[in-house]
Amino acid sequence: ESDPFDFEIEVTPVNDAPRITGPGEPVDAREDTPIEVGLRAVQIEDPDSDTFELVVLEGEGYTVNAQGLAVPDDNLAGELTVNVRVFDDAEPEPAASEAFDLVLQVAQVNDPPEVPGVAIDDLVAHAPFAALPGTLLEGARDVEDDPLFVTPQEAAPTAAGGRVVIAEDGSFTYDGPVGGLGQD
Repeated sequence: ESDPFDFEIEVTPVNDAPRITGPGEPVDAREDTPIEVGLRAVQIEDPDSDTFELVVLEGEGYTVNAQGLAVPDDNLAGELTVNVRVFDDAEPEPAASEAFDLVLQVAQVNDPPEVPGVAIDDLVAHAPFAALPGTLLEGARDVEDDPLFVTPQEAAPTAAGGRVVIAEDGSFTYDGPVGGLGQD
């Protein structure tokens, strides 16, 4: 049996990685608009740090732009899961959390309808202006499938002195100026 003796043990601290424990405050997210996901969007635990940086990772249904914002796919509205990770500020090397699936609600935005141009000049470019019927809504569509309508106009003047009468259903009658030829 030996005599007791003292010895020292030096414990070197290690940087514990931060941990995302759940979602935080709601994120303002709108269709067709880049989304800024900040630190308040998640709850973080870290026993040895209180300064963090949040990074949005690539994922499905969105891309990440040069500013680190999540850019939803075109016309995406509803639930979007964005992958995020947080880093602490430890030196010499920050520690990273595991990736976390943050579920966002992307608000729908009423997109303008897609309405093809009405090429009246193509029809009358080589003939004197004459009464010409047509419809403004032919080939038009709304991304959200909302019904389309136009505001009726009675004898609206055109640039060259013609007149256009537009009905609520999008049908119109164009009367060109007397003796006119070319574009109006």
